[in-house]
Amino acid sequence: MKKKCMFTLGALLVVLSMAACNDDAPSESKQDTVENYERTDEKTEELYSSYEEDQENVDYTISDVEAEFIPGMDYVTYTEKMFGNLLVAETFLDESNGDNLDVIIAKDGFAGILVHPDDGIKEVIQFNDLYEAEEYLN
Repeated sequence: MKKKCMFTLGALLVVLSMAACNDDAPSESKQDTVENYERTDEKTEELYSSYEEDQENVDYTISDVEAEFIPGMDYVTYTEKMFGNLLVAETFLDESNGDNLDVIIAKDGFAGILVHPDDGIKEVIQFNDLYEAEEYLN
């Protein structure tokens, strides 16, 4: 019996050492991957919630943003007017065409300014939350 247990233990150690040396084995288990996604989702949720709290600290509305940043405005003028005057929550990039969606925090929601360096402002979109803005370019 003792000999059989030693053989089984030895076989188990060989299998474990082979598995540890296998370069094709994934570096993360499925559980680790799920936990990483959950942490990312939690961080995103915390971040997006903080933007909603920031709405109390700005003094402009979505209508103010729409009135100031009109489609057709060139990119240089847009950047000069925007930087230092508006609180940008996130910028999402459409890699297929180079458009940027700058999401501005306003008192009454979020204004997305769709802009391209060559074309200037394309449109201004109203969003209820950052999740809606994030999905816009998808």
